[in-house]
Amino acid sequence: MSIYTIYPRMRATRAAARLREGLSGGRAEPREVVMPVGKTKYAGWQIGVYTTVGHPVEEVWRALVSPAGLEAWLGAGVRFTGSKKEPYRTDDGVTGELRSFRPNDRIRLTWRPPGREGDTTVQIALEDKGGRTGVRFHQERLASAEEREAQRRHWKQAAADFTALLDGRHPASGAKSVRG
Repeated sequence: MSIYTIYPRMRATRAAARLREGLSGGRAEPREVVMPVGKTKYAGWQIGVYTTVGHPVEEVWRALVSPAGLEAWLGAGVRFTGSKKEPYRTDDGVTGELRSFRPNDRIRLTWRPPGREGDTTVQIALEDKGGRTGVRFHQERLASAEEREAQRRHWKQAAADFTALLDGRHPASGAKSVRG
């Protein structure tokens, strides 16, 4: 008597697993799938930019959602109430919808500049580092390696502008300092 007679689902489960692994028959080697850097199976092309700032997470959050902070990282003309599914539009025509707004933790939203087909997803996450804060800008569902590289430059500049704003310096975006 075979183990498959006793446990018939085991045969189907193992067969499904073999298909997922790219095996055919009993002697084939697993199929290796190599994804380019920055490309994922389910979220397409993505980019992340991380910086650490010398300010506590509560101060960083206040700046992040202030009018000057939103201008520094998202664009001029945006205001959030923090309501899920809240739409926004920047003065430059970028549109989207707020998906998650967790104070002192993260903001998640859709992001679509004029002329782009389909939304991307942007997340800004904060990490408490004992008086300092890690700030992560992450964007996924990008269309290509070229768009990924353009967004890398964009988020690096946004991180620099936001850091300048926190430090009381004049950011390149023109946003006013949140320190006065």
